[in-house]
Amino acid sequence: MFEERNIEFVHIENFYKFSENGYDVEKLVLITKQGNTDSYVDIGSLCYAKRSKSCKTKHYAKVVKSTFNEKIASAIKEFLDYKCTKLTVGSARVILGRLKVTLDELYSIGSEQNIEISFDDINQCHIIYEFYTKFLIAKIKNEFKNPNFKSTKNIAAKQKICAELISSTCNVDLEDFIGKYIDIKGYDSPNKDKEVSETEDYRVYINNCQKIYKIFSQFSLNNSNFPINFNINDDISEVPSFLYITSASALVKKYFYNKEGRFLTRIEAVKNVKKIDDVDELKIRYKDKNDELPFEIKKSYNKHLKMLLNANRHNSRERLKVINIAMSSMALWIITDSGCNLSVIYGLQTQDLKNLNPDVPNQKIFYVKERSGGRTIPVGLTNKIVQPLKDFLAFREYVLNLVDEKERKKIGNYVFFTFKLNANKNIKDLIGLYSAKDLILYKNWYNSIFGKGSYISPRVGRGSYANIYKNLEGVKNHNQAIDISAEILGHTSTVDFKYYTDATKEQVRSQFTEFFDNVYDQMIFKNRTTRKAIPVITDIESSPTIAGHCNHTSPIRADGFNENIEQPNCSNPSTCLFCENYVLHTDEIDLRKLLSLRKITEMHSDLNEEMLIVKFRIDEILKQIVNKYDHVKSLIHTIKDEVDDGYFDENWQNILELLIDLGVQFYVED
Repeated sequence: MFEERNIEFVHIENFYKFSENGYDVEKLVLITKQGNTDSYVDIGSLCYAKRSKSCKTKHYAKVVKSTFNEKIASAIKEFLDYKCTKLTVGSARVILGRLKVTLDELYSIGSEQNIEISFDDINQCHIIYEFYTKFLIAKIKNEFKNPNFKSTKNIAAKQKICAELISSTCNVDLEDFIGKYIDIKGYDSPNKDKEVSETEDYRVYINNCQKIYKIFSQFSLNNSNFPINFNINDDISEVPSFLYITSASALVKKYFYNKEGRFLTRIEAVKNVKKIDDVDELKIRYKDKNDELPFEIKKSYNKHLKMLLNANRHNSRERLKVINIAMSSMALWIITDSGCNLSVIYGLQTQDLKNLNPDVPNQKIFYVKERSGGRTIPVGLTNKIVQPLKDFLAFREYVLNLVDEKERKKIGNYVFFTFKLNANKNIKDLIGLYSAKDLILYKNWYNSIFGKGSYISPRVGRGSYANIYKNLEGVKNHNQAIDISAEILGHTSTVDFKYYTDATKEQVRSQFTEFFDNVYDQMIFKNRTTRKAIPVITDIESSPTIAGHCNHTSPIRADGFNENIEQPNCSNPSTCLFCENYVLHTDEIDLRKLLSLRKITEMHSDLNEEMLIVKFRIDEILKQIVNKYDHVKSLIHTIKDEVDDGYFDENWQNILELLIDLGVQFYVED
């Protein structure tokens, strides 16, 4: 069913010039970058409603040619022309990836709703955009049910891409078009745990990276033989652990290696087997003589010996794998030592390291950060890594001497590269710049040695590094600590606060307590004439309201609040809490109303001053009634758990859904 089509490969940095001469968009495959490796985006296949997955080796998809949509092809072309100035190497993969997902969803909506997906008629575009916005809002509502919900940014970005397809094709003002509809806001869930490691785990990981690099690089430089031996733990009295680069089953390890990790000679293996098992009881086909291994064990010994001899050959696959591991461990050592970004590893040049001096404190390397508009970012290094980095240049030179001059030119002055061992090619064809795939291979290997989940990704490591500095002893001011870690990591304090700080749950709780202690005097009590709890009327006959009950129709501020608090207004149910006539019935109905309102303030992504004041007032009321009525405490806990699970008061549930439809930002708490 799927057919081949003609393809034109174009590097993203050449797209502007390429497009000037006109082109058939259905043939286009754009080449971007992922780290130092090429990443292919088959744009042309999006012109077809039915297509296969992209082939990993050919980098494009086959299509059903009868499903070609000329109008979508034209819209894609207009969109690319509109976006060409933003299609940089750094941003293209994200933009084009979202374009693909958006068009896939539009194809699906068109099929389900019997709507023609055409961007050349503005009236039809309004229909498309309205249906797509409803589809995305429904998706957000569904996301809120997931306790692991993190962000609506991708959903908001897809809505904008749909609008850009329309505005670029129909030549209408983008902002004017968007303004006619609900604008989905992109935001992150503030309540999600920041991904960081505990300090001790992070220390162990750094130590392992150092150890692996030193041992594996020396193994290569000395042309040592397998297996590789080293202590995984710091305890020098422990028997050394040894790593099998060649595969070794539990039986092989048991019979053919001693405790120090040395492969036994054939005679030693016979003695070792006899110590471990009663040879006469072993399941065997025959024995030649008493001094020989049983047949099955001898067969296994011979096979493993052959593998070991092959691994110890010059430039064997296993030796090249050791070099790759040494490269990755040094790259991760730099990241864990400095808190730098992966882009530093991808772009680091040999001249950046040559002037490092281990005798000078506070050494720095510098790199240009494309995402920051070409800004030069300093990367601070500890003295502990400076000399190993200089030694690493010698190791790098040793490795490059394994290949010919043509292959050396492929690497140029880049510090990091690896051997690509996923294909059976000559060594000359296997060398390439360091990439994200190399990092994944190292992660898999590391977890296989130290246990699943022990690997710390560069992002988590970066956050852990920032968190350690943020909690430095002697830095008392929270904002000052954020600025320090931001400077170290090479980004703004806004980014630092959003992605890298407030790391562990215990620290979050501590910091929030400190935050409320510091700001309540300025925020909460500036609206009051007293520091004492302002009483609330309970359990008298009154009229029901959204917030509880009311015993009078004329709202007035309760005694204890000053003019800084909003004048109570019956059209704004949250102001009832500050009214002299507010009444709370200590039953399930009113408590669910109160706790539903509290949950909504908690869920709002922008917990502003007004919401904190409402939340404080609710907590104050709840505390009063718990102290007054013993039976209410357990009822409050039960209702709170139900509200946390989504069982809101009906009126507040309707208000929440309306606010979401209007684009107000909420998140779901873990």
